[in-house]
Amino acid sequence: MESEASTRPPKDEAPGRPEQPAKHAIIRFAAFELRTETRELYKQGTRIRLQIKPFQVLETLLDKPGELVTREELRNRLWPSGTFVDFESGLNTAINRLRSALGDSADEPRYIETLPRLGYRFIAPVQPMEPETAKETPPATVPEPAVSTSEPVHVAYEASAPPMLVASAPKSRNLPLWIASGCLSVAAILLGAFYARAYFDPMPDFRLVNFRGADIFSARFVSNSTVVYSARLGGKWQTLVSELDGSNNRTLPLSGVVFSVSDRGDLAVMPADEHEKGPSSLKHASLAGGPETLLDAGVTAADWVPGGKELALIRQQGSDQFVEFPKGNVVYRSEGWLNCIRVSHDGKQVAFLEHPVHDDDAGHVRIADRSGATRVLSHEWASTNGLAWGPLDREVWFTAAHEGLSRSLYSVSLSGRLRKLSKQPLPLRLLDVSPNGHALVAADESRMTVRTAVAGQESDISQFDYTDVDDMSHDGHMLLLTESGDAGGLHYASFVYDLNSHNAKRFGSGRGLALSPDKTEALTVDPQDWTALTITCLISGRGTRVPGRGFRYQWARFLDRGQLLVGGSYANQPLEMAYQNIHTGQIVPIPGAPYLDHVTISPDGSKVAGLSSGATEIFDLNTKSIERVEESETRPITWSDDGSTLFLLTHSSSAYSLVAYNLANHRCAPWKTLELHDPAAFAGVAGVAAAPATDVVAYSAHLTLSRLYLVDGLL
Repeated sequence: MESEASTRPPKDEAPGRPEQPAKHAIIRFAAFELRTETRELYKQGTRIRLQIKPFQVLETLLDKPGELVTREELRNRLWPSGTFVDFESGLNTAINRLRSALGDSADEPRYIETLPRLGYRFIAPVQPMEPETAKETPPATVPEPAVSTSEPVHVAYEASAPPMLVASAPKSRNLPLWIASGCLSVAAILLGAFYARAYFDPMPDFRLVNFRGADIFSARFVSNSTVVYSARLGGKWQTLVSELDGSNNRTLPLSGVVFSVSDRGDLAVMPADEHEKGPSSLKHASLAGGPETLLDAGVTAADWVPGGKELALIRQQGSDQFVEFPKGNVVYRSEGWLNCIRVSHDGKQVAFLEHPVHDDDAGHVRIADRSGATRVLSHEWASTNGLAWGPLDREVWFTAAHEGLSRSLYSVSLSGRLRKLSKQPLPLRLLDVSPNGHALVAADESRMTVRTAVAGQESDISQFDYTDVDDMSHDGHMLLLTESGDAGGLHYASFVYDLNSHNAKRFGSGRGLALSPDKTEALTVDPQDWTALTITCLISGRGTRVPGRGFRYQWARFLDRGQLLVGGSYANQPLEMAYQNIHTGQIVPIPGAPYLDHVTISPDGSKVAGLSSGATEIFDLNTKSIERVEESETRPITWSDDGSTLFLLTHSSSAYSLVAYNLANHRCAPWKTLELHDPAAFAGVAGVAAAPATDVVAYSAHLTLSRLYLVDGLL
């Protein structure tokens, strides 16, 4: 915390204006030189073109090298009070342009480190210089030592840049020629070794294990030469045992997919028709064969503790998920969702991925021990899936992407040090790591397509690689779409699609949440900031920010009378449903309301249907009564215009259907069956929207084809 004296403005400045630190004429770092008086950036004597905002960001970071510069500080520096601008977008653009000019990376920063939700820090060594000093040693040049110099040449190494020869100022001129030549030879050898390592390090070797594209769910090492994996082949889940060269395949007669293999050959299995739908039963099976036995229920993921006598579990109860390590001992609770739980080789710690938003795979790596001590190891990633402990328990390996879906393989040490292990053109998903450092990795070719069915005619209206449908107007004329893949980028892209003209219009960034009943506004959220909403006028394109004031959203819907219905939580508080005033931003919890996901509001605004513990519930906002739909494995989609019927998505192992639930007699009747295309790659239905009155349906199909690889050369 700054002292009062350090924040008090000088008498000759306007009140509230922060005191600016003293400027140095020239600031050097690595091969770069920033000249503050002329506002120029040079690299080894060559001027680098840099726009004013990225330059101001760099200047601000260099004012406090090694220290946190908050996003608020950057806002005040770049956009003075009274300036109206999309700050988040503007700052992110400036940071990206600055990194591009410096040749820097957010994943492996050499200069600018991101501190998620806080700000940035300049991490390279900095050398401030005055003009007189700078004249003595020209910028970004390598002095050539005179042959007659009497002082040896030193090789200086900087952690953030390749080594540079720097000549010390000569103190005498009687150094023998052979000594100077020897020093130069040593320097040349060191430089050669550096660049040889940089350019000729062996790349990791990827070797195919399965030669047929499939939706691969899991894979584990059984021995140094054998692997067991579960995959969807021909529309059916199968578990196979295979040699690492892909030979000698045999199919195990299991009822589900494998989550874990113990060192004794025990399998932890979940039923194939349950694991995609939420909490399910966990069964024990053996590689040697024999009957399956029930281990537990209400489980979403599991891993054997070394020795094969205990299990670590992820369990879901209501809207919360819990980590039990071992079974029965709760060590962590999350309002988000958890997956990829793995126990360390010594059995002392457990690692897993935590995703703050229920239906988004953005997240971070977290570890916990048996006492419940827990901490986050990595920053927040735009997409993360796949995790395992490194060979010596000193690192956790995982696959993640800074933006989009192009996940690479990383490791993070227990102290938080990040390094990239491998990158491939296709998104990677880590499945297992052997004691000798080999990895099993799935390369996933994934995409999301949106299909519409209008009067029996189907069309593919996908925009790019990962299009999802979020909402549909009641008349069936307009769709709200989100592009969240590589084309959508870090902040996603939001579209509206006119089903009459067949035209798509991008109206902003963010993830789509809802259309207003009159189709004039759209509600979105920035996936990098779930603490505020944006309402965009689709006619003018103007957006209005609705702050959450500490509330972290899971979803939001338009209600009526200038109100939103929102779901989410405050820090360290349970999830809840609440009203939010659009104009004031005030959030008021709804007494007696359960927390629901995937909500849809009746046309008169009196009832809300949503998911709770995998079952559909209907909550009456007036009477506070709750009705549970007895039809199993359903998800609410929309209402009839008169509010008497709730339309639900239901699916079996072979088909997805929409059924009509009559609130009067509590019975379901078939309405539509979704036509599934490309069955070999089909991995499930995501978003669904419908307008029953006009017989229009839109749905998002998730398509995945994976290849399983054995990767070595990572250590």
